[in-house]
Formats: sequence, C-alpha cells, structure tokens
Amino acid sequence: MMQARSEWKLLYTVGGLVAFVALGGMLFDIVLATIPGWGTDTVPADAVGWFSQFASNPLLAMRNLDLLNVTLSVVSIPLYVALFGALGRTSPGLATLGLVTVALGTAIFVSANASLSMLGLSERYAASTDPATRAALIAAAESLLARGAHGSAGAFPGFLLSASGTLLMALAMLRRSAFGPRSGWVGTAGASIMLAYTVAYTFSSGDGTLVMAVAVPGGLLMIAWYAMVGARLLRMARTVDAGA
Repeated sequence: MMQARSEWKLLYTVGGLVAFVALGGMLFDIVLATIPGWGTDTVPADAVGWFSQFASNPLLAMRNLDLLNVTLSVVSIPLYVALFGALGRTSPGLATLGLVTVALGTAIFVSANASLSMLGLSERYAASTDPATRAALIAAAESLLARGAHGSAGAFPGFLLSASGTLLMALAMLRRSAFGPRSGWVGTAGASIMLAYTVAYTFSSGDGTLVMAVAVPGGLLMIAWYAMVGARLLRMARTVDAGA
C-alpha cells in the first residue's frame, strides 16, 4: 500500500511539473514570436530559402520547423500519463483513448519533423559547389518539407492527433473528476479552437492573419489549462503523501 501511494505521488508530481515546463515552453515561443526577425513572417517559401535561413540563423530555422513544438510534445508525455492515472477511475474509456491518441500523435509528429534532417542537408548544400549535387539536395529538402514542415499536409496528422488527445482528456475532466468542470471546459474550448486552427492553417488558402487570430484565444486557453492541470496534479501529490 505504501509503495502504491509513493508511485502515485511520483506520477502526479512529475505530471504537474511537466505541465509547468510545457507552459513555460509555450510562453517562451510566444515571446520569441514578438522579437523582430523571429515572427511567423520569417518562414521561408522554398527549399533554397530554408537553406539560406539555416546558414544565417539555424536556431530560427529549426524553431520554424517546429523543433520546439516537437520537444514540448515529447516532454509532455508524462503529463498525459498522470492524467490517465487521475482520470482512469471516473472516465476510463476517454482517459485511455486520450493517452493513446496523444502518444500516437507525438510519435507521428516526431517521425515527420524535418528540422534536424534539414540542418544536415543545409550543411551539405553550403559545402557543395557542384550544381548536380545541389539540385539533388534541393529535391531531398523539398521532399522533407512536404511531409514535415509546419502547416504541411504531412505534419497535419501529428498535430491533429495530439490536439484530439488533449480534447479527450479535457472531456474526461467534465465527468465528476478531481479536476472539476472548469478545467474540463477550459481544456475543451482551447483544444477545439486549436483543432480548428490546425485544419485552417493546413488547408486554407485565405488570409493567414485571420487564421493566426483564431489561434490566439485557443493558445491562451491552453496556457490556462496547463496551469490549472499542473497545479491540481501537484495538490493531488500532496494529498497522496498525507495518506488520504
């Protein structure tokens, strides 16, 4: 019994801390986007533009290719494991499906991400003076970007599944869980908006400014949700430690 309590305490503590790490990463990304030269308007339009950006500012290029988002997705897995443990008694079906969906989305997101592969190609492109070699590298880069660039159809499944898993966890919170309906509604609204943004950003050919405006309230709601969930998990860890 004491070992089981210790394991629950560790699970909730790690999950709560990870929630705040993810929250910090989201805020860091927002701050980066406000710095001149780091906004969304810096995303190159083609492979040659990406090679140029990698040569001049590799950190910006990798951030524009979602390396930060990929890192946060991987880091957040313990959070969803903790949520599964906390929600499994009241909503076992939704909690299980949410965890599996998030894990699958993260795996697809990581495997499709082009940032590190593009870094290697860009170094080879910069070192080469042979036109045929450069043309082959450009073709390889275009293939990578088609399946892993931000907003590409190839990256869409990872984003879609990750946001869907979060939505399922938020819905599970609405069923008399320890997190309360407020956390459930905030997460449901935020994840739903981010799902709509993902679809619009990937497939819309309209005004990109309008699409980004849709993402703002969703992002703010998700920031609030991570804070609420992280705080609640840490409180649950203290309750376990008290022997409740």
